[in-house]
Amino acid sequence: MNKLYNLCLSFRKAIERAYVKNEFIKLQPFNKFPNDCCDIACELLAQYLKENGIETIQINGTNIHDPLWHHVWLTTNNGIVIDITSDQFVGTLLESFESTSVHIGDEGKVHRIFSY
Repeated sequence: MNKLYNLCLSFRKAIERAYVKNEFIKLQPFNKFPNDCCDIACELLAQYLKENGIETIQINGTNIHDPLWHHVWLTTNNGIVIDITSDQFVGTLLESFESTSVHIGDEGKVHRIFSY
């Protein structure tokens, strides 16, 4: 799991560096990263992980209380959750929700409010 975490952290940091350098200023949705970027970020991350020998499955979730609210993350074949954009929900939907920029492990609080 250490390899998986390091790959995902490296990928997230590359996006953050580009964001800070304003390289996404005209590139939607990355101009609001991590907000509203979960789908495209997952597609790119899945390809990056595949190139490094890790197969993933994309999970598309809909909020159980508001069907207009969505989130996307990845899982490995053995059920490890990979999410590099869940921190977009900090301070919005769950008062006690805390997130790191890279979530690797079991389903977190944010994942459990989405059905898929």
